[in-house]
Amino acid sequence: MHAASADRPYLFQNERGYVLRCACCGRFEIALGRLLLQLSPECFQALCERVRSVPLDAWEPGSLCALSLTGRLEAADVRYACTRAELIELRELLEGAQAMLELEQLLRQTLRSRN
Repeated sequence: MHAASADRPYLFQNERGYVLRCACCGRFEIALGRLLLQLSPECFQALCERVRSVPLDAWEPGSLCALSLTGRLEAADVRYACTRAELIELRELLEGAQAMLELEQLLRQTLRSRN
């Protein structure tokens, strides 16, 4: 997967990060602040589910939550120590990317049904 540049199309982006999907291999690149991940489609979906399942009121303001980025799908467990605000930003980024994937799938189905 190549490094992101200003002219690369993003699956979804906001002011703090982006999600790219590689057209060649289908892997996802997620960037948020200083966090940069490259994940297989299966690991991407698992991360989206984990982030969505974390209760936002699970920790006190100012404290950190150690969120597993790899889960049980990988041999090594990589964790992201994030604040509540950073978790909300990551959730927004991943939900936006998932919405774009759903839209892409609906467009493909619509085009197939017309042919």
